[in-house]
Amino acid sequence: MKKFLLTSVLILLVLAVSAQVKVAPQMRKGDKKVYVTESTVTTPQLSQKTSIETTYQVKDVTPEGYVIESLITDVKIDSDTTNITNRIAALTTTMTKGIRVSFLTDKEGQILKVLHFGEVMDQSRDMLSKLLDEASLPNAMPKESLMNAAMSNFNEESLLTSIKTNHSPFALNGKTISDGTEDEFTYTGGFKMKRTYSLNNDGSIKAASVINFSQKDMMDMFAAMTSNNFPDKKEEIQKQVEQMAENNMLMISGNDNSTYTFCPDGWVESISLESAINAMGQQISVSSKVMLKK
Repeated sequence: MKKFLLTSVLILLVLAVSAQVKVAPQMRKGDKKVYVTESTVTTPQLSQKTSIETTYQVKDVTPEGYVIESLITDVKIDSDTTNITNRIAALTTTMTKGIRVSFLTDKEGQILKVLHFGEVMDQSRDMLSKLLDEASLPNAMPKESLMNAAMSNFNEESLLTSIKTNHSPFALNGKTISDGTEDEFTYTGGFKMKRTYSLNNDGSIKAASVINFSQKDMMDMFAAMTSNNFPDKKEEIQKQVEQMAENNMLMISGNDNSTYTFCPDGWVESISLESAINAMGQQISVSSKVMLKK
């Protein structure tokens, strides 16, 4: 009987270990992967389809891990750019073409930080300035105003967030995943989400995420955003935010479902993603497909 129990425990331990997946792609200096991301974003003010081709290359090996360089080589956008919101979104996306960004990763390919962000910022502003010069803007849309609007959310933190969220080939690097594993991440825009994983029989991984952002979190974020723009009206803005909260105008909900498939070397082969977020009565939906070019 004791032998039977011991054997059963050992079998359970083996099954538990075998049901785990460690996401750690093989990387060598000179390795190059090209991904195409096709996305459709829909909001009350914006409808935009994009196709973006990005090359990732392992440029160096460091004591910490690797230096990965990303280069967006092609951007295609289908949207009505006569609408000011669509135009800003299109310009913000287009300005990334041709810009090289270097990331430092650990040994398992998990992104740690952006290298030389100041140079990236300068390249982005120069690229955007050239695009605006070619756009034949009407007098009602001054160049400097559009540049400030397009660059307002472009910073080192937002760049790191974008490379770590669900649509990125680096999103799961460094994670040990089994059925029911949970973690948290920050969605583009600053919303916190809770993510639960499941392992599929074909070796793919599914990640189901839900908004994990309280009304207080929303109040703090909204107050900080507005106070930074109007520091002399901080108290007035705080009262307005509190009134909005009392009238349930700062509610947010949403979900994100992603499925990842992998190559034999551990790099992502494809990602399919569907997300829907309702923030302050505004519905945002995103449908994306990320594919490794063969």
